[in-house]
Amino acid sequence: MKIVVFGAGKFYEERRKCFINDDIIAILDNDLSKWGNFIDDIKIYSPSILGNIEYDYVVIASRYVKEIKEQLIRMGISNEKILFFEQYKQISLRDSVNYFIDMSNTIKSVLIVFTYLCNDGGTMAIWNAAKAFRNCGYKVYIFVMGGTDDVIRRIKNDSIDVLISERLDVMTSRELLWINQFNLVIVNTFLICNFAFEAAKNRKIFWWLHDPKISYLYNYEVFCRNRKHSFKNISMIAVSNLAKMNFNSFFPEVQVDIFPYYISNINETPIVRKRDYILFSYVGMLSNTKGIDILLDVFDRFMEVKSNEIRLNIVGTGSKEMVKFVTMRANHNPLIDYKGELNRDEINIFYSQIDVLVCPSREDMLPTVVVEAMQHKKVCIVSDGTGMADYIENELNGLIFESENADSLFSQIEWIVNNREQIDRIGMNGYKIYKDFFTEKAFRNHIFHYLVRKD
Repeated sequence: MKIVVFGAGKFYEERRKCFINDDIIAILDNDLSKWGNFIDDIKIYSPSILGNIEYDYVVIASRYVKEIKEQLIRMGISNEKILFFEQYKQISLRDSVNYFIDMSNTIKSVLIVFTYLCNDGGTMAIWNAAKAFRNCGYKVYIFVMGGTDDVIRRIKNDSIDVLISERLDVMTSRELLWINQFNLVIVNTFLICNFAFEAAKNRKIFWWLHDPKISYLYNYEVFCRNRKHSFKNISMIAVSNLAKMNFNSFFPEVQVDIFPYYISNINETPIVRKRDYILFSYVGMLSNTKGIDILLDVFDRFMEVKSNEIRLNIVGTGSKEMVKFVTMRANHNPLIDYKGELNRDEINIFYSQIDVLVCPSREDMLPTVVVEAMQHKKVCIVSDGTGMADYIENELNGLIFESENADSLFSQIEWIVNNREQIDRIGMNGYKIYKDFFTEKAFRNHIFHYLVRKD
């Protein structure tokens, strides 16, 4: 096929390998600064060239699918010539999956469906869920579109099988008949909503939501607008009230129950800290959604006051631009130390050394870093845009500030500095949140009292 790709941004960059079977004759973009540049020796043009070239389809490689499709139709491009990326993927990637798994010696089995396995909070939640089912006597399989070799290897070493297909998110109900051999099927995130709807045509499934509102915009437009989907065979569960609210803003009539994840036990090694200052920390992806810019702005203000009483360590990675941004800001502020990315063992040691974790996310369904810090008995300051805010009573077992409000975050950090004798008390009370809601025991109770009973 001769393909024209509309979109020369991050969306296309992350999916370039999906186009290897076809001939891309041009890339289009509305950003005139990109015109004349090349990606993989393919030139980027203005959309106006469409009238002068021959092609089979225009594939929209952007999250702005609604706007771009309307633009193309205004330009006179027929609807039959326009494909969303997922529609193109259905046509182009034809490696249909039909797994036969020998269940003859297996009493119970569960299939957990996810997007991509890597070193992030979502993968950690899925991995821990798989281990909990394994410990309950289930044979566990994780089905994904891909993942990093290291994480997949470590998951397999936990006696959990990993199945992979790039077409996972565009499979039809006929292609998914093989999943009927499992006792339980749990689909994760709205990003693979097509899989959930198609799988539910064959059998009952559980759909576990972890998604911020922005994740719904693209997938709802591609798979849900102007379509009627049945939830008859779907039981909806969400990691937090915030995740539930995001889903119900698009599907208000559907019941959703709360089903948090759990964090594995750690062998804590207390470290005696001999210092005069309070060590604050940020752990996670470096992005605007996570609010790292707000935290950096606040610590710039602390250079003028209480500079001898606080420090900030930042752990995590992100895009090249964000790493460069954080590095530059840290270099200009003596209170901040950017440590880059740490592995799991290094992060556990890091938690034992800090006093306070700050989670400044603009929106975060149930940040695992907060639960991990509470597990280590550390004080947590979270924005009210996080699902963890539901568990915290201010100044009792943590602190809450108004999302995107630097003054509010400044005040909460200042309160800690002025009441440092309260750090141990708040940390211990935060640990009770972990013990009551986020242990494997609590998760297994959810499995038996909700998933197994409902199935």
